[in-house]
Amino acid sequence: MVFLNSSTFFKSRVGGRLDIKKKMWRWRNCFILILPGVVSGLVVADRKGSVGKFLALLEELNGGVGQDNSRLPYSSADSPSAVRLRQQVLGLTEKILTLGGSPWEEAAALEAAQSGGSGAKLLKKGDGPLNQGHVPGMEDYAPDPPMHDAGCEGALPVSCDPAVPFRTITGLCNNLFHPLWGSASSRLARFVPPVYADGMGSPRGSYRPTICDRAEVGEECPRCFTDPKAQLPNARLVSRMIHPSVNIADRRVTHMVAQFGQFVDHDIALSPEMELEEGEGDCCNPLVDDPGCFPILVPEGDRFIPVDCLDFKRSVVFCQKTYEVREQMNAITAFVDASNVYGSSVDVSLELRETEGGLLRVLDGDGGGGGDLLPMIGDDPAAGGDVRAREQPGLTSMHALFVREHNRVARLVGMANQDLGDEEIYQHTRRIVGAQMQNIVYSHWLPVVLGQLTVRELGLAPDYLRDYYDPKLDPSIRNGFSTAAFRFGHSMIQGMLELFSVDSLRKVSNFQLRENFFDPSVYFDHMEEIIAGLFQQNAQRMDMFVTEDLSNFLFQNLDPNGIGMDLVARNIQRGRDHGLPGTYYTTTYVHSN
Repeated sequence: MVFLNSSTFFKSRVGGRLDIKKKMWRWRNCFILILPGVVSGLVVADRKGSVGKFLALLEELNGGVGQDNSRLPYSSADSPSAVRLRQQVLGLTEKILTLGGSPWEEAAALEAAQSGGSGAKLLKKGDGPLNQGHVPGMEDYAPDPPMHDAGCEGALPVSCDPAVPFRTITGLCNNLFHPLWGSASSRLARFVPPVYADGMGSPRGSYRPTICDRAEVGEECPRCFTDPKAQLPNARLVSRMIHPSVNIADRRVTHMVAQFGQFVDHDIALSPEMELEEGEGDCCNPLVDDPGCFPILVPEGDRFIPVDCLDFKRSVVFCQKTYEVREQMNAITAFVDASNVYGSSVDVSLELRETEGGLLRVLDGDGGGGGDLLPMIGDDPAAGGDVRAREQPGLTSMHALFVREHNRVARLVGMANQDLGDEEIYQHTRRIVGAQMQNIVYSHWLPVVLGQLTVRELGLAPDYLRDYYDPKLDPSIRNGFSTAAFRFGHSMIQGMLELFSVDSLRKVSNFQLRENFFDPSVYFDHMEEIIAGLFQQNAQRMDMFVTEDLSNFLFQNLDPNGIGMDLVARNIQRGRDHGLPGTYYTTTYVHSN
């Protein structure tokens, strides 16, 4: 991905060469494939270059997707060079696509897990679905218990088969000792204990938020907590006073930094909201006294929001009978595994599949450049692996880009391995695309966000990453990270998005973000130009300022009265809902522990 602006990227001191004929940019040990009709594509090399070499060899071997099949490598007229090339591909295929780890490590893990009360029930070799003489189906790769109960007291143990060579869709069994770690619908972990008004689960600021969370200073409220530590300023007021809309572009990075950040966020974290009883309306209804309500009251005289209340529902409680103090869940897998492309449940993943050739379902369409688009499933005109795929056109375009990449790779894998069926091609391709996603995050995106030095100091650079699996490392998403820290990208979002021509790389149009929430119209007509614009337009600077398209006009186009929401106020309110402590408490706790 091009995260730096064009001048910074192409003036880099890192030597490279551009081969227009092969549509490939060779940069260090990575290949940036330029996809058909897209300005730039996906970096597809793991840290040793194996995945990149694999796909590049497949491209060379097959002469490109869509070429004459009579020239495939299995033709009887193979030349010696083609034979050698096919051997290289098969060698790399085995290296990339087979289960790693030595036999004694696997045996030790199996024995320890079965005897150590890890919560996992492991199947012995020969008992698993891969050893019963049939091609495994999706259900074999994705044990799918009632997820909302899986991590609660009294839940049945999860069965894991160490012989299964692929990640499960649900994230279960990634760790044989702790099969629930990082799985969908598991508990959000914490850096520090939560802080609630009553110490148990009531959010700070009020006891009954419909009555007590007022902006006016000194207003009497008989049901409010009197402890100063439980009283906090109105979230909308904080948003207006501290986070106004000021346009300061960051000339160093492209808007793709912010957009890819949202795409990554939707791969690793989702806290679902509680639902009201049917007929109750929303939480601003004065007659509603639902424990799931925590509305944001609007101070009088607000110039942009002419109502006194914004609807807000609390996050779903995780295992309420197990944990005395309120905790929240992560509804999707915590791993960087492209779950936003494939889904985090068996049902969703099956809906997205073509069930032929390992392909994902698509909608044949323009996309502004003749490419496939996200499929229409049920009432969803652009369905993806994450429920937020249609949130705004840039995000929807990223989803479609990765679906195209999956299908491109699946065709290559199928042509090079004609004995594989749909399920095996799908799983192999999912593994490759997941590796692409990881490589982009760790090799390209994080160094821009955190800086090269910080990435290396934290051991996150590909050259510094461990090449072994640490079963003691819990990958669960931290509550403070997903609810607060990872929302830094909101300040980098542009309110006016620019569209660029794929051919000339010149600006051709633009669209207003506030007018396109959950509206895929621009995406349907201009997906290619949206992607090109993300590579060309600068992001806003990461600072205290947030575009008014988010702070005053969020989802305005969806409201029949044209009234917008406030994302900043919602972020603040969500932090209180989750019991996130303030900076002083957090710092003190960390230093004392």
